[in-house]
Amino acid sequence: MTLQELIDKRKGKKYSNSTIESINMKTTRIVTDKITGKKDFKYYGKDVYVKEGVPYHIHYTKSLEEYFMTESQHGELSKLIYPTKKDTDFSYYNGLNKQSPMILKGTFVLPTEDDYKKSVYERFFAKKANELKSTPFEISSDQFDSSPLYIYVSVIWRIRGNKIKVKEFNDLQIEKARKVMPNIRNVLKDYQFFRFDEILDAKEIVQKKLGIQGTEY
Repeated sequence: MTLQELIDKRKGKKYSNSTIESINMKTTRIVTDKITGKKDFKYYGKDVYVKEGVPYHIHYTKSLEEYFMTESQHGELSKLIYPTKKDTDFSYYNGLNKQSPMILKGTFVLPTEDDYKKSVYERFFAKKANELKSTPFEISSDQFDSSPLYIYVSVIWRIRGNKIKVKEFNDLQIEKARKVMPNIRNVLKDYQFFRFDEILDAKEIVQKKLGIQGTEY
């Protein structure tokens, strides 16, 4: 940072960089809290290595581009840096495929009989990264993290057992998922795919015969 920038910063003046602003406009996902290794990066426009142990973060854009910037999370002082040793896995994969961002389609993934034997199964969800109010939708496991246009979350969903414990378990999973997708409860309903145990207590047997579902179970 130049002397003039330091003076302006103390005066409360905000500096902007048109390149960084352009990247932010195109960003669909950010990976935070990374740390540089020895001579892993250089600063853009300078033949200067970024010191080892400097926090940085990564921007992924809707056009399948990858950008690195200093600071653990994006802020006014973030600067563009670039890797010096080799291409990242992301850039290598895109270089081989040269493909457009994948558009995902929702699908219901039903539990199998093996899942019912285990009482739980893993479910995967996605939502558009650039639309905060977009509705999450279920996807298959092989679609998970497959396109930078979306953000993702998975939950372990209980589908068998005591109804009170099942709901408590699933509610905890929903609350964890809401940290990533606040409106995921709109698509995760109570007792989705739930199956009664074959051995029921006397009260449940009577209720089942009468078509009554006890709220305490």
